[in-house]
Amino acid sequence: METAHFLQKDSIATQLIKIVFALYCVVAIFITTTQILLEYNHTKTQIHNELGINEKIFEPVLAVGLWNLDEEQIQSTLQGMLAIPIVTGIKIEQDGQQLKAMGVIKEQNSAIRHYNNLGEPVDVDLSNVSEIFSYSFAINYTFRSQAREVGVATVYSDSSAVLERVEMGVMLLIINSIVKTIALWVLFFYVGRRILLRPLNKLIDAIQSVDFNTLGKFDIKLKSKRKNELTVLQDSFSSMLNQLADARNKIVNLNNNLEYTVEKRTLDLKMAKEEAELANRSKSIFLSRINHELRTPLNAILGCSQILHQQLNGPQYEAQRQMVDHTVQAGEHLLMLFEDIMTIVVMNGSDVTIELETFDLNKVINASTTMVHTLAIEKNITIDTSSVPLSVYANANRLRQVLINLLSNAIKYNHTDGNVTITTGIFEKNRVMITVKDTGVGIAGKDTGKIFEPLHRLSFAQDNSIEGTGLGLSIVRSLIFKMNGTINVDSKLGIGSEFIITLPMSKE
Repeated sequence: METAHFLQKDSIATQLIKIVFALYCVVAIFITTTQILLEYNHTKTQIHNELGINEKIFEPVLAVGLWNLDEEQIQSTLQGMLAIPIVTGIKIEQDGQQLKAMGVIKEQNSAIRHYNNLGEPVDVDLSNVSEIFSYSFAINYTFRSQAREVGVATVYSDSSAVLERVEMGVMLLIINSIVKTIALWVLFFYVGRRILLRPLNKLIDAIQSVDFNTLGKFDIKLKSKRKNELTVLQDSFSSMLNQLADARNKIVNLNNNLEYTVEKRTLDLKMAKEEAELANRSKSIFLSRINHELRTPLNAILGCSQILHQQLNGPQYEAQRQMVDHTVQAGEHLLMLFEDIMTIVVMNGSDVTIELETFDLNKVINASTTMVHTLAIEKNITIDTSSVPLSVYANANRLRQVLINLLSNAIKYNHTDGNVTITTGIFEKNRVMITVKDTGVGIAGKDTGKIFEPLHRLSFAQDNSIEGTGLGLSIVRSLIFKMNGTINVDSKLGIGSEFIITLPMSKE
């Protein structure tokens, strides 16, 4: 595995050097520049003060020359002043007019000009003259103990004189900064490599050499003499690896136990599956037999009772007709209970499917209302239908079973002379809504979530001995869901109930 190096591009040491050196260089350049500027300004002030010395030395000589109009004396004096290293130009003015000039001066119009030793202007390239500063003093001639101003002298110097003096100091400052930078880099390189990089390389090598499959007791020695972050990391890493080794051993043992447990559970599940399949086959055989064994005698009882009922005509057979009627009602009730139980059992089977097709909804509604017509007449219940021509994608027989169940409940739990209304319409895109609304006793809010549970019956039904098994609405909900529909109820106690069904108009 590759070991980290001190000067690797992405190493911590390299990043530290870049950051520290970048900050150090910024600080060093700022401090050095400030020192140079301060030295320059200080030297410039000194030179300006030295220019003032010319007043004491040359002012008397210039005063005599100007008073006597001795041009030769004035020129020789100016040449002597120009020989001073810091002086780059001299200008003599009388009554605001330039009288004599020599060297580089600044004229009244701020133009910089160069005059030769004869005081004549010379065309010379002065672009290298960056800054000119001057010192002016009045030239006074004393005559008969009275001082009279005979002119004004201006002594000029420029930045070149300043630079000549600070040049050595600036060089020393720059050399000093370079030496400090190199020394700091070497020191940082040595200390970083010894204190930071070597322990890090050992730690990285140890980390890269870790193999979870061969974990054992682990200990790293970074040979650090002082307690620091690296030693804390060393101890923490060693402790972590030792804990991982213990955890690995536990996992291996657990895995071995798990393999045994999985194998045992697989065998148990296989046996349970076989038992469930056998039980399912037994259930199917039982349902088939019980269906045949119960339906056959029930149909015989109902058929014979109905024939007997038709044959018992006349008032002399009134008592026998009543007994036959009770027999028919009991048989029909028993058959209804049996069909509800069989439907619940079949609907709960995971392999039960309902064939869906598109058909006319109104035909199913008309057939359903016809089936409950006799029950409605007994309680004088009016059934109103308000529907539009619609097609629905469902199972016609199962939907008829749902509607008959809802209509039967709407009649049984209604008041005498009550009303039941069936309406249809488009609920939303590609879905049909069917509502069955009654003017019956209604359902309490606490019971609306329970009415779809199997074998749950309202207290009103129990108190008033209303026939039923408590399976009807449970069957309704299962059938609606298997036809990709929804069913909801909105009911108010004492006012009535409204069941809302939605089904697809076509295959979704």
